[in-house]
Amino acid sequence: MSDFELRRLARERIASLDMAGDVGAVVDAIKRLAGDDEVAHSLEDDLHVAVLRLVAAGHPEARELAAAALETVDVDFARHCA
Repeated sequence: MSDFELRRLARERIASLDMAGDVGAVVDAIKRLAGDDEVAHSLEDDLHVAVLRLVAAGHPEARELAAAALETVDVDFARHCA
């Protein structure tokens, strides 16, 4: 799968996030795309916001979703903010 396809699939998963397994798939994509700092960071930010929204809405798997999303913190890529 190309990086472009992987980014597209990760963004689709983030948009329809509902299960910890979906978060895990996005984390895996971020790990594979870590060579492109900007893409990895953007996906990480989008994932964290999506998970926070689910947690705030009282999702029954809130802890699992949050724990899975926090795995991105250990992925090695540069995080820069403008």
